[in-house]
Amino acid sequence: MKALKEKGTAIQDSIKELFGVLYEEREGTQGIREDPKAVNAQTGLSSWYLGSSWDAPTENERTAVRQSGEATEAFVSRVNAFFQKEWPPYMEAVDAAKLSLVDPYVPVIPE
Repeated sequence: MKALKEKGTAIQDSIKELFGVLYEEREGTQGIREDPKAVNAQTGLSSWYLGSSWDAPTENERTAVRQSGEATEAFVSRVNAFFQKEWPPYMEAVDAAKLSLVDPYVPVIPE
């Protein structure tokens, strides 16, 4: 059971790292702060650009949309890699301990 607990801690750390890519770190900060590298900041910015004007998107706005799409695709790839590489050994340990904690994962397939 100790080995399962250690694997659970490692899985939690990996998930926390994924959340760090998706959302900016807020712990220990004051005021409004957005990490421009965080996926949600990029998608939020491109969404704001497109929704804030009646005019056709400018080159900068199209660039922001392209970059947010690339960041989203990279994030989805990281999530899928996590579930392909790190998740199966953890679930094998859970199954060996005869525990049922979660439903099987179905990969996200971007269009």
